Parts: sequence; C-alpha cells; structure tokens
Amino acid sequence: KHLGLEAHDTLVFVIEETGAVRLRPEPYPTIASLEGAAGSLERPLTWPEVETIANDDRFMEKFGKGR
Repeated sequence: KHLGLEAHDTLVFVIEETGAVRLRPEPYPTIASLEGAAGSLERPLTWPEVETIANDDRFMEKFGKGR
C-alpha cells in the first residue's frame, strides 16, 4: 500500500551512481501503455529529418555515437 503497488505490477531496479538501489513501479509495463507518452508532432517527419536529428551533436553526446 505504501508504495502504491498492486498485484502483478512490474518493478524497476534503478542503480544510482552511488551504488544505491531504488525500486519503483514500471511506468510503462506494456508497449500499448507507451501510446502518447512522447507527445505528438504537428506532422510526420521525413526520414532525412529523422537522420538530421539523430546525428545532431547534442543528441549524439547524450545517447552515444554507435549505430
């Protein structure tokens, strides 16, 4: 009750930089639950636009350069 968990909830183990481990409920336990989580675009992006965003230096610094 204290954690707000229900039967069959999925838990996520989060390991902090300090080595501490936190438990939290999985906010998106299924693919279907992701619908709308990232918002929406005014229009669909073209593949070249997606590639431009993915190759942006700030994006690459955050998410890595490997493909």
